[in-house]
Amino acid sequence: MKLLGSILFLLLTILMEAQSLRTSVYPTYIMAHHGYMSNIESHGIGIDINYIKRQSQFLEGNYSRLQVGHKIAFLGLGNTSLIGNAFAYIPNLNYRKKFGKVGHLFVHGGLGLGYLTQKFDPFRNKRNLAISSHVNAAFQGQMGWQSPFGFMIFGGLTHFSNGAFHAPNLGINTFNLGFTQQIYFPPSEKKKSYIGDTFMHHKDWFIYGFLASKETSVERQERFYIYGIGIDKILKRNKAHRFWHFGLDINMDGQHGSYNNQDQTTNLPVRLKDNLECGLRLGNLWQMGRLEAYADVGCYIASPSVLKPAYYQKIGLNYFLNKDVFVRTDLVSHFFKADYFDLGIGYAF
Repeated sequence: MKLLGSILFLLLTILMEAQSLRTSVYPTYIMAHHGYMSNIESHGIGIDINYIKRQSQFLEGNYSRLQVGHKIAFLGLGNTSLIGNAFAYIPNLNYRKKFGKVGHLFVHGGLGLGYLTQKFDPFRNKRNLAISSHVNAAFQGQMGWQSPFGFMIFGGLTHFSNGAFHAPNLGINTFNLGFTQQIYFPPSEKKKSYIGDTFMHHKDWFIYGFLASKETSVERQERFYIYGIGIDKILKRNKAHRFWHFGLDINMDGQHGSYNNQDQTTNLPVRLKDNLECGLRLGNLWQMGRLEAYADVGCYIASPSVLKPAYYQKIGLNYFLNKDVFVRTDLVSHFFKADYFDLGIGYAF
């Protein structure tokens, strides 16, 4: 009884801070986006609950059309013996645009963690060439229409990937088309004032270091390590919460030895010039209190191997522990192909 009472108290506390809850049900189509994955094509069903928080003072002032949500999702992937089922926790942002009295257009995007019940195993599940890890990054994007009464129809994509940390990593893509009912919780008199995380910094320079690891081949089973430093400069502050920034990346990518020595069994470079790469990038950064999101595109101005693409993209997050120190994570990719996830720590001044 004590445990049940504690759970009910926790749920009531959460609902007091909630602006709304969204419950969704939708059929899913697991797409075989690579020739090696034709055996995973199947149909399933998805169910999720999205907890929409009340706006903070900062978000209401700078992103009045955005809502912050926390989603718990279950996706039945159809072929349970091969790719299993998926469970995910996905923090998300929801943009809404009102069109008179007919309702809202909304765009939903989130990035979190997913758990897949089946993965590649060379002995027990070697036909699953889609993914080789239970724990993966989970990305979800959706777009749809919401009626004035909270009923929503939408279509979208959910993607699971480990960011090339472990091979194989072709990823799992599920397309969905479904409906949602949103339940609103009007604020009490005590809750009409917005929740106030007023954290803000006005730093223009960021320096950080990072470390990453990846595998690129099932056959060769080599693990490569990437480490380096980055320097970012804020270029223009048109608005307090969104601005352009410019970056310099200096990386040591151990895979360059593999690019240059395809027939060797051990490919780790031993000289600095054999794995040092340097890139320049430009992008946008959005500040949301302690949390910052960024999306950049860049090109390598120095690289030991011509086999690695000359361009790259970075999407990621900074979280400020105080006004000077932040932790960060991002995904480096080449168009739609993931290169690696990295983790780092930095200093703003």
